[in-house]
Amino acid sequence: MSLLDGANGRRFIVVTPEEVGWKDYMVVIADFAWWIQNEKGIYRWMEEHLPKGRMHHEGMVMNFPTGELVTQFLLQWG
Repeated sequence: MSLLDGANGRRFIVVTPEEVGWKDYMVVIADFAWWIQNEKGIYRWMEEHLPKGRMHHEGMVMNFPTGELVTQFLLQWG
C-alpha cells in the first residue's frame, strides 16, 4: 500500500522507507476519531517502545526507526 492509495477505511497507512526515500518508516493516522479515543494509550506505548518516545509523533504521522517496531505497533493497535 502506498500513501497515495488513500486509507480505504483503515486506521493507518504504512509508508516504507523505499516508497519515499527516507530512512524511517511512517505510519499515517487515517482515522482521527479513533486516534482521539486512544491517544493516551498510544503515547504510553510510544514512551515504552520507541527510542525518543512521543518525539516520534508529529501531526498525523508517527515515525519508526525499524519495520519491527511498526509491526509491534500494528499488532498492538491495528
